[in-house]
Amino acid sequence: LTGYGPNINILRDPRFGRASELPGEDPVHSGLYAYEMVSGMQERDAAGYPKMLAFLKHYTGYSVEANRGHDNYEVSPHDMWDTYLRQYA
Repeated sequence: LTGYGPNINILRDPRFGRASELPGEDPVHSGLYAYEMVSGMQERDAAGYPKMLAFLKHYTGYSVEANRGHDNYEVSPHDMWDTYLRQYA
């Protein structure tokens, strides 16, 4: 059985239409949230098999600061390392 795990896109603008699905704008909080949710979803049964395989949704650079809605996903190296990838550390 497979299932989609958490949407861990960094929330940078509260006007984003799916903001209610996101843990917030803090990359550390997003990373901890994703870890706990995926761990819970992939809990093992009595035989030692995972009950479900979880997949992260909308991660790393999915959200941008300028030109929203125009498919411009150019993220600066600073933002990539300081914001978007930090949640995986």
